Amino acid sequence: MPVLPPPPRRLRNFLNTDDEEMFDTISEYTAPPDVTAARSRFYHRRIKLLVYTERAHFYHRHRIRGIRVRLRVGVCVI
Repeated sequence: MPVLPPPPRRLRNFLNTDDEEMFDTISEYTAPPDVTAARSRFYHRRIKLLVYTERAHFYHRHRIRGIRVRLRVGVCVI
C-alpha cells in the first residue's frame, strides 16, 4: 500500500498562500501533542479551519469539538 503525503497537498498549498495562522492540519502522521494543540486551537477559535483527513479519522477517531460547518473533500476520479 503506498504511503500518502499528510493532508491534501493542493488544499494545504492553497491555504498557505493567504494566512498561515488561519488553519491547522491533522493527518494520520501528526504527532499526538500536535493533534492536541490543533484541536485546542480549533475549539477556542484561534484558527478558523481544521483540515482533518479521512485516514486520520479511520485510524484514530479524534473527537473534534467546535465544528460549525463540515466540508468533505474527495479525490477526483477520472
